[in-house]
Order: sequence, then C-alpha cells, then structure tokens
Amino acid sequence: MEAKQERNIIVVKETELCTISVDLTLSIIKAYCKQHMEGEEMRQNLLALLDLIHVFKPKYILGNVRALHYLDLQDSNWFWQKIVMSLRGSSVVKWARIEDPHSMVELSTMQIRLRLEEEGIAKSELQFDAFPDEESALHWLLQE
Repeated sequence: MEAKQERNIIVVKETELCTISVDLTLSIIKAYCKQHMEGEEMRQNLLALLDLIHVFKPKYILGNVRALHYLDLQDSNWFWQKIVMSLRGSSVVKWARIEDPHSMVELSTMQIRLRLEEEGIAKSELQFDAFPDEESALHWLLQE
C-alpha cells in the first residue's frame, strides 16, 4: 500500500491577470499567467513573486507563461537585471517556464539561457529551462 502525502499549498495572489501559489511540501512557487501582460503590470507581478521568494525561500519556481504573446526588449532586459540576477543569491536553484514552443516568448528563453552561460552562472547556483507542459516541467524541477 502506497502512503499518500498531504500537500500544503497556499494561494497567495489571485487576480484576473495571474495566480501565484506556494507549494510548501515540494518547495515550489507557482505563477500562472491568465492573460498577456507587459510593462508595469508584468513588473509588479514579478516583484511580488520576488518578495514571496524572500519570504518562503523555495528551491523551485514554476511559471506558466502560455498567455504571454511576447516580451519586448525593455521588459526582457528588466527581467534579467531585476529578477534573474536577484535569484542568484536566493534559495531558488531551478526555474522552469511553461510556454508555447514556437511563441515569441521562446526568444526570451533562449536569451536567458545564453546569458546565464555567458555570465558564468554555475548550474549549482541557478538553472533555467522551458517546457511545453507542467508534467515535463515538474519532472525536471524535482529530479536531483
């Protein structure tokens, strides 16, 4: 007989734009974008995510950005400077992003991977990858 583990999940933000929850059992912050957002809307939600990382100290982030159509250059640069660089010294070791495989967001993903490599950020410090579905993303996040 297999024991079933109770999961401790807290929904910390729920708006028409996004839902952010924390799975304390798996040490994952999940962000689900419901609509396309950019500029100040996107930045405020990402800063809220960063605040939650400092509070809950998760090992993993799972972001579903299928609703995003693209990231413009300003947002992409801001994302790198404010969010990715802040994660370097945090508890987060892996960030998985769920996105449509041939969307414009994929360009941002390729840029992030390249910049992590160029900056010499070790895989033990922070890993980032994109996936077409939640199952694949969770599998990658939780493998040691």
